Amino acid sequence: MLDDPNFVPFIRTSTWSGIADCFTCPLLKDDGHLVIAYGLLGSSSVTYLTQAGRKASELTDVEIHIRAIRNMLKVPGRPNWQEHKLGGESYVMRVGNELVASGVLNAKGLLRLNDFLDAPSYYVAIPCLFTMVAATHPGLLSGIVKGLYEDAVRDSAGPISDRLMVVNKGQLSSYAGAPPASSSGEPADQAGQVLVLTQGLAAVWVVTEHAKGAVGDGTSVAFVSGVKRRLAKEAPALVELVASAESGVDEAAASVRRTKEAIGGIDAMAGVLRPALGAAAFDELSRALIGAATDLGQSGTGFFGIGRKLPDDVRVVVRALSGVLGLANATPARPAP
Repeated sequence: MLDDPNFVPFIRTSTWSGIADCFTCPLLKDDGHLVIAYGLLGSSSVTYLTQAGRKASELTDVEIHIRAIRNMLKVPGRPNWQEHKLGGESYVMRVGNELVASGVLNAKGLLRLNDFLDAPSYYVAIPCLFTMVAATHPGLLSGIVKGLYEDAVRDSAGPISDRLMVVNKGQLSSYAGAPPASSSGEPADQAGQVLVLTQGLAAVWVVTEHAKGAVGDGTSVAFVSGVKRRLAKEAPALVELVASAESGVDEAAASVRRTKEAIGGIDAMAGVLRPALGAAAFDELSRALIGAATDLGQSGTGFFGIGRKLPDDVRVVVRALSGVLGLANATPARPAP
């Protein structure tokens, strides 16, 4: 088996059914959440290197690992990374066969992403066997990854993990903690809160409209009304704050379109309003924003309101915004079986 050119590495979870019998090692030291298994990739199945097979080999663990990586890099037809831009940030994604997840073992490939993303460190995730995603913005990436992971669990499509990993100069270094809650430092007065909320409302509306393919000549009235309607039910004390901000949303939206820095505006809003309102109240506001964005994304779909569906492009945006606002990490998903 070890001399076969199809001998390659596979990423598996700590709850994988073959973990007791197969030779594995942790993907990251001191954390057994994900493991590396080794075997032969066939046309319809994988034959794994067992513990017994490992003992029968004269190779060291390191030699086995290096051989598997070398074979993996020779497999033809590896998919390219695709860049996606969202509100002034970007993320990259690869989709293909189950060796895509094993790409986290490709140190040279990870280093090339450092150069592409123009950052000494970034975050990477493998929500399923067939998908690998990376970005420098942990909140944005966490929302996208959690959604992809939930899709894979629902569809039984090789779910792996919704956890982010940190890459420093081409090397996986650790699992990431929850994205840090941004803070502006000094508490903002009422006027400051209204200002950042105006900008945040505009940013969420603009990126949602853009995902729908809107040309940018509409008004935010329906969106802001949707936010207030949701808050009236769950957090009526916040309705007045939104009402104070709504008159400036369209003008702020024009600025967001010019600067193309919507995510920065949402980060700024979170940095001011989370400490000012308190985490619970800010989460209610965030849920209202995401709910209104979802309603906006679904508008015009279905037949007289029946069978409404969130378009795929808007779904990605809503997931990303959930992560930026901190909602994606409120209830972490369990590891896949």
